Amino acid sequence: MRDAEGPKEVNSDWSSPTEPSILMNNLSLAFKKFNSENYQRCFSENFTFTPDPSVSRSNQGVFQSWSKENENEYLQNLKSKSPSSSQNTFYLSSSTEKFIKADSVEYSSRYSIQVFHSQKNFSTQYSGKLIFILTKNKFSEWQISKWTDTKISNKESWTELKLNFSN
Repeated sequence: MRDAEGPKEVNSDWSSPTEPSILMNNLSLAFKKFNSENYQRCFSENFTFTPDPSVSRSNQGVFQSWSKENENEYLQNLKSKSPSSSQNTFYLSSSTEKFIKADSVEYSSRYSIQVFHSQKNFSTQYSGKLIFILTKNKFSEWQISKWTDTKISNKESWTELKLNFSN
């Protein structure tokens, strides 16, 4: 007779994103803690990223076919170059939600993030404006289908963070 398997470990940092605000909280926690499993859960399978134009012009090709897998790779690279005790920050402000259809929302927000890492030639502070197109998956949970990033200050944007840690 086989022993019964114990219950699978539940990831307490994940809440079913039945509202866009819950998805944003999941994204924030996953990013701050470099939790790649939960970070990946925030994105749809057909996810696309549109980088800040000022960055993509000088780095053509890097973001040409950026996908959910590229998101995971850059997060893993960032994690590998960060102390395990990192106290990263992630703030969203001036956020708006506009329903496009019953199952899709345009979510727009300014962001400010700080990441601690060992790469001396890369910034630790990034800010800008993001526009997400959120869609519902087959479980009626919100996911990010499209991400457009825009630089709005002299600080580096999230596009630059992705670029810095994409290799």
